Amino acid sequence: EAIDTIVTPMGAYGKEALGSMGNDAPLACLSLKPRLLYEYFKQLFAQVTNPPIDPIRESMVMSLRLPLGPEGNLLDKSGDHAKRIDLDCPLLSLDEMHAIKNMDMEGYKTAIIDITMAYEDPTNPPTTADLLSELDRIDRESAQAVRDGYKVICLSDKAVGPKRAPIDTLLAVGSVHQYLIKEKLRTLTGLAVESGSAHQVHHYALIFGMG
Repeated sequence: EAIDTIVTPMGAYGKEALGSMGNDAPLACLSLKPRLLYEYFKQLFAQVTNPPIDPIRESMVMSLRLPLGPEGNLLDKSGDHAKRIDLDCPLLSLDEMHAIKNMDMEGYKTAIIDITMAYEDPTNPPTTADLLSELDRIDRESAQAVRDGYKVICLSDKAVGPKRAPIDTLLAVGSVHQYLIKEKLRTLTGLAVESGSAHQVHHYALIFGMG
């Protein structure tokens, strides 16, 4: 259904398909079929403006610009607050993501953290313990990268393949975000995500909310 109603129209026409408001699909927690973690979250209500407000037609009052990188001390006024990467939009093109992953300028470097896990035997899938171990590895690698001076952490599932399964992006982002807060490192770095799992506005909103 996601391929037919969402992905295919985006590929064919370069825009998101139109649909009615609301989602009357059965709750993911009651489904007997595998569901993405995104589908366990629901939007409680929709606040709508008429006409719709967006950063294109209402650029005077709304913007999607986003700073990426370490945050300064909110209680201290300093020019260092401005030393961040200014993005026009939080959703990056392939070229923009490539530039961020490979940058090395004015102290800005990006650490790429693999968020895939071994899946050698299709008849013997990874266990819950394996998943928790991999999340712990991702958390520790991210924290060490911040201590090593990396100002941007990129969580990437690009290494997915026949013997590498992707870890759910939402789970990885939330885990890293909370771990860095616990280690008092979160404001010292910016988080970027390179993932093939998110393909709806709802998915992006959840990733932003998680970290």
